Amino acid sequence: MQPFDFAQKHYFFELERKNQINSSLSMPTGVLALLIGTITFFIPKLSFDLSFSSILFIEYLIFSTISTIFTVIFLIRAYWSYEYQYLASPNKYIQLYDDLIVYYQGKSDNNVSLSSYNKFQEKLAVKYSEAATYNQERNNQKTEILHNANNSLVWVLVFVFIDAIIFYSKHYINY
Repeated sequence: MQPFDFAQKHYFFELERKNQINSSLSMPTGVLALLIGTITFFIPKLSFDLSFSSILFIEYLIFSTISTIFTVIFLIRAYWSYEYQYLASPNKYIQLYDDLIVYYQGKSDNNVSLSSYNKFQEKLAVKYSEAATYNQERNNQKTEILHNANNSLVWVLVFVFIDAIIFYSKHYINY
């Protein structure tokens, strides 16, 4: 594989990866909204007696609230503040190619077209490579933050599930 082809494919791969990461943010956001709704359902039903089940319920409600805050922070960080590099407009590269033709014509090069094309591909490969590397770093950061958000979301789910068991045991089974 030529350097140009490799750099170009990697550039477009990272742009596609960016779109996949952005799409994958919607699932944890939806689950989190559902869990926040569940937590807000529990809050008005709090009873402040000193029974073991009430204290346990409040503890897990606090744990789920703290985990929710972490999840929200991670999701916000994953959604915002990511700038990506893109190639310049095609007009700029056409102008570059035309300038290379003029340059090689001035050099009395026998094969102006081939020399211009090779140099153009070389310069374009560098641009693709720089942008792909930059975008890969952003995508790696975003993926790590999304991973943290998902981990935090799992804890929210666990704590809300435990709270639900305690809530329904206390209110419907009189535990």
